[in-house]
Amino acid sequence: MQFENLMTNDQKVKLKALMIDQCVDKESVNDEDFFYDYLTKNHAWFKNLNDNRKISIVWLISKIGIKNFDNLQDLILCLHFFDYHLASKRILECDYAKHFKESAEKMAQILISGEL
Repeated sequence: MQFENLMTNDQKVKLKALMIDQCVDKESVNDEDFFYDYLTKNHAWFKNLNDNRKISIVWLISKIGIKNFDNLQDLILCLHFFDYHLASKRILECDYAKHFKESAEKMAQILISGEL
């Protein structure tokens, strides 16, 4: 029996949050379900996005990590007010876009159109 099977879901979430706080390498905690749950619980606007926009935001967090995402306050504010055009501009201005331009451009298109 694995250790995780002995834990409640709430305990698993707390453990993963602790792992992220202690994590130097963001790739060592890369669980899209966890990121989806995190966004649902910590960002009320996330629940109102369509599925394609949700996927793109979860994908972004899986690449940059929760801490870095939460530091993108301009982007988060745009998403909170459903200003997808300005949110797409904020995506293209972030450090991630400087290193992964093609992916950032695709994400910006998804935010604007709501389509994959």
